Amino acid sequence: MAANVLKAAQDKQTGAFVAGLGTPWGDSNGDKDAGGYHLVWERDMYEFSSALIVAGDTADPKRALM
Repeated sequence: MAANVLKAAQDKQTGAFVAGLGTPWGDSNGDKDAGGYHLVWERDMYEFSSALIVAGDTADPKRALM
């Protein structure tokens, strides 16, 4: 179930993972917000990918890196 939660935060077109789900962006904060899930954080990519690999999914982490 945890892997499915992580995959729900994955862009289905590019394979990238959304970073910082706890920091909203867009209409609520606008473009001047320095953080949030519109940015790519290497730390979050590592955490997402590591968790999925441990769960037995190697395809999605590889796809996210391309």
